[in-house]
Amino acid sequence: MLKKPTQVITIKGRVQGIGFRPFIFRVAKKLRLKGYVKNTKSGVVIECQGDKTKELIKILKKSPPPLAKITNISIKTIKKPPYEEFVIEKSTDFDGKSETAEIMPDLAVCKACIRDFTTKTNRRYFYPFTNCTQCGPRYSIIKKLPYDRPNTTMDKFLMCESCSKEYKDPKNRRFHAQPNACPVCGPKLYLCNNKGEILLKSNNLIIIKKVQKLLKSGKIIAIKSIGGFQIACDAQNDHVVMLLRKRKNRPTKPFAIMVKDLKTVRKLAYVSKQEEKLLKSHLAPIVLLQKKDKAEISKYVAPNNGYLGIMLPYTPLHKLLFFKPKLNNVSRETFNWVPEVLVMTSANPKGEPIVSTKTEVVKKLGHVVDYILDHDRPIESRCDDSILFWPSLRNSRVRWAYPIIIRYSRGFVPQPIYLENIRLKPILAFGSDLKNYFAIGFDNKVYLSPYIGDLINETNINFFFEMLDKYIKWFNFKPEIVVCDLHPDYVSTRLAENYAGNNKLKLVKVQHHFAHLAGVYAENNLTGDAIGIAFDGTGYGTDHAIWGSEIMVFNPGGYERIAHLKYMPLIGGDTAITNPKLILKAYLDIIDRNLPVNITKTSSMGRLFDAVSSLLELCHKQSYEGEAPSILEAYALKAQNNLSRDLLAACTQDCFDPLAILKSIVEFKRSNYSISELALWFHKRIVNETVKLVENIARMRRIYQVCLSGGVFQNRIVFTFMASRLKKLNFCVYTNKQVPINDGGIALGQIVAANQMKK
Repeated sequence: MLKKPTQVITIKGRVQGIGFRPFIFRVAKKLRLKGYVKNTKSGVVIECQGDKTKELIKILKKSPPPLAKITNISIKTIKKPPYEEFVIEKSTDFDGKSETAEIMPDLAVCKACIRDFTTKTNRRYFYPFTNCTQCGPRYSIIKKLPYDRPNTTMDKFLMCESCSKEYKDPKNRRFHAQPNACPVCGPKLYLCNNKGEILLKSNNLIIIKKVQKLLKSGKIIAIKSIGGFQIACDAQNDHVVMLLRKRKNRPTKPFAIMVKDLKTVRKLAYVSKQEEKLLKSHLAPIVLLQKKDKAEISKYVAPNNGYLGIMLPYTPLHKLLFFKPKLNNVSRETFNWVPEVLVMTSANPKGEPIVSTKTEVVKKLGHVVDYILDHDRPIESRCDDSILFWPSLRNSRVRWAYPIIIRYSRGFVPQPIYLENIRLKPILAFGSDLKNYFAIGFDNKVYLSPYIGDLINETNINFFFEMLDKYIKWFNFKPEIVVCDLHPDYVSTRLAENYAGNNKLKLVKVQHHFAHLAGVYAENNLTGDAIGIAFDGTGYGTDHAIWGSEIMVFNPGGYERIAHLKYMPLIGGDTAITNPKLILKAYLDIIDRNLPVNITKTSSMGRLFDAVSSLLELCHKQSYEGEAPSILEAYALKAQNNLSRDLLAACTQDCFDPLAILKSIVEFKRSNYSISELALWFHKRIVNETVKLVENIARMRRIYQVCLSGGVFQNRIVFTFMASRLKKLNFCVYTNKQVPINDGGIALGQIVAANQMKK
């Protein structure tokens, strides 16, 4: 048989789980090409014959599917017998030898699917598992690659005739949508009591109507979402919010809330265009928005906090909880029970990962919830909600190009972080102890794990290794180097030491704040030296002190510590971290005295924020990490753009000395300044002193690129004021943009630093 020239096109990147093969199929048919398209572990492979192959490639480069992110297209020509038509071939089983294709994150429900399940005449009316190629579960249901239904937790649901017809129809948006389902053949919804016994099933409308009424009547319900269970209650009901706090042993830490729509969001918080776009994106994260004074919400949702963590409904089930149907046979009174604002917090025992099965809810949270809204689509990989904020303040003129990540999970994992001009050996980073994430790096890519949590118990450590095993299998990863923090007593350090020893791998240890800054450097593809500002609570220093206010000159090959807050005593060790009053007492005890001998020293900026919060009588004892600085920031927000001239004049000094700052606050307190003014003064003083130090370093070293990282920069006042000031002085300012700015970003920096150190 005569063989014809055949183009073999391999496309790498985010090309699976987003309707990419159906897109290729439709374009190829239109161009009258013959051949096939299929998923492989290397990406999507197309073999095609015809005169218009170049047009196909042009379309791929210029107009790919909306959610696609193509990183490489390779083309070669071979000769093969003629194809009769263009088809979607069955995916190639992965052999574990070739490079892995990307796995798509879970995606927020799209507008087209919302229309389907809210239209009475549609066969998916009130069906809470509606999805298509542009939305729905991906990461959380994948068991192995390639991304095909038999390799997901949807394998137990056999498509009915109608769904199968959609799946096979090239003109249908559910063409090759792997989780495709309907009420006839798909997952089912159940309402259970807190013992797990089924109370209602079969009729989704009746179940959801019942749940709406329960929520509005003050009940607490565990709801199974995409990546795990959430706990919901009416966010406008003081009694039930306080009851949830009591049952969950969460005295003051803010709850995230889910809000019906943007109109309702605007009643609660100030929303910029960037924040609105973020809320409505396919990420659908929790966005920290500046709270309005008279927001119609329980004061116990986010007490003493200037922000509300708000998200919009991102699954069909969530959307239906807020939906008021127009039904002729149901009285209007029935749907007066539809909520507008719900607390929607992760379902987990304190300090543990989110739970993903009804059995876990009953065992661990049965005493917390009154009911369980469950379904039978298994969750393969747990995933919390992501949290972000846009670094701007109401009435401020700060401009920033991207949001800041606080928690990296749903919507992000497990997409790769691409690094330009860097080639990585296979490196496994164990991250930090608090807000732990591990990371794997190879070639020019780094994959960050989902949010693990604090490595404070066996459950979190087990979750760490559960996800690490999956990443190793998914990405065919074999580490050659293990990297961890410098702190000898970190759990993550001991785990890394054991892992490296057991697998006979090289172990590298990287200083905490250097790792913070190395990550920013790599994410922004910088070259040459940079000035780094790493402000946080705790990081082990090379002099065995606890660092935390580090100003460095650095590049990925190393750093020089130029400046930091003058050392202060850290009495009580870990106990001090939760006890701002103890920190303050230690600081005040040494005013006009020498630093005590044989005591742990710290240059921590986070501990200084704790001390000031206690000094201003705002927080003496923390019930969650960062509570004291959060309250301090909330009070500072009240004085925004309203600082007296006397206080403004006292904002700039050149000593970076905690005692000098505390002395000034003690003096100001005698002059009847408000707590809000003093809180704002402190923020501005830190910013001004830092900027002055950076100016001096730049003048001496001729360096004009500045990197910001560390948990203190979650403080929007500090971040926006400092970035704004530095930009006005013509510095190029960078921060983390693909990983968390807090310790969650440490693993990326560890990989970058270890890769350079191996040389």
